[in-house]
Amino acid sequence: MIAHTIQLALAPVFVLVAIGNILNILSTRLGRIVDRARVLQQRHGETADGEHDRVVRELRKVDRRISLIGKAIAMLVVSGLAIGTTVAIFMEFIMRWLKARLVDLGGKKADLAINATLQIDLLGQCGSESLGHIPYSGTGGQSDFVRAANRSKGGKAFIVLPSTAKNDTISRIVPTLSPGTHVSTSKNDINYVVTEFGVAQLRGKSVKQRAAELISIAHPDFRAELTDQAKRMGLF
Repeated sequence: MIAHTIQLALAPVFVLVAIGNILNILSTRLGRIVDRARVLQQRHGETADGEHDRVVRELRKVDRRISLIGKAIAMLVVSGLAIGTTVAIFMEFIMRWLKARLVDLGGKKADLAINATLQIDLLGQCGSESLGHIPYSGTGGQSDFVRAANRSKGGKAFIVLPSTAKNDTISRIVPTLSPGTHVSTSKNDINYVVTEFGVAQLRGKSVKQRAAELISIAHPDFRAELTDQAKRMGLF
């Protein structure tokens, strides 16, 4: 429903572009006709007999063209205003629908969201779809469930991951995500992060506190290295 409504709201925008192009053409044409009318008005007093009659007939044609173009411009302006009003009404409807939908997502009951990730940096950004430019999964509803749980009364959103990969040789908690990694859930939405070494609570905390929380649940073999890198990044 909402996708169809957005399409209906945005489709008239392309019509507005067409109206703008037509107005541009008509205004250019009107300028040429006005210039021709001025020339004919000068010739009107300088000619006589048959030549004068031809000038009069052409002046009447020019006057008729000016009148038609003026009416066309007026109709296009009214159409543009009507389309703009329609777009505004549709967008207002969409915003009200989204606001009501967000309230529904964060309902009265306490929602619990548990999602896995591949990698998380010291700010709390989660890369759950790729490592660098290499994709591992498609876009899911992780961020939607996290936000819904955060909005619900008493709800909690958990991001879970092993602290290491490749037989404890690589830390999944890293100073920064690997270049090219897709950020699936932003640092502003992350709340609880869980590894086998504990739980880090990030929401509402400073950058320094976030880094300290995440390092505390990293594998012990990597905590010193993560702390040193955090200092070099200015997080500590």
